Amino acid sequence: KSEFFQEAQEILEEQTDLIKIGITGSFGKTSMKHALNRMLEEKYYTLMPPGSYNTPMGITRVVREQLKPIHQVFVAEMGAKQPGDIEELCELVAPKYGMITALGECHLESFGSFENIINTKFELMDALPEDGIAVLNFDDPAIRANAHRVKCPVISYGVNGEDLDFWAEDIRYLDRGM
Repeated sequence: KSEFFQEAQEILEEQTDLIKIGITGSFGKTSMKHALNRMLEEKYYTLMPPGSYNTPMGITRVVREQLKPIHQVFVAEMGAKQPGDIEELCELVAPKYGMITALGECHLESFGSFENIINTKFELMDALPEDGIAVLNFDDPAIRANAHRVKCPVISYGVNGEDLDFWAEDIRYLDRGM
């Protein structure tokens, strides 16, 4: 690992009260990062990397240049193009909370198979501590089918099924939005 990566890792480790959240998925990561950050900033002083800064280099740069002791929450989007990418980001951030938005066949050429994509995205779940919390989109069949792999408590969400912890219902599309 680079000296900058190690420095960012140390900065994150030193802030022992910092709530660290990782978000991954084949799509929906950036939108979820923005939505979650917007909700959390009502109560906490938050920091999220801009745009699609979701690589070790991008997150390292944001931590080194912008994370201050006053921050209470760090929301990190975690992208991947090959197996091991999420594991590396988790080594950097060490999130206690993690979310998988959805799984699809993005970057199939570098992953080689949909199963490798699933396993790579679940590297975030593997990295969560036993007292962490996993937030999973149970509308996605691949996520639901692999939820048993998670060693910490799971919060399920979606729109399909009342067997979920949180779900949306009575969704309407109007000319002014949903």
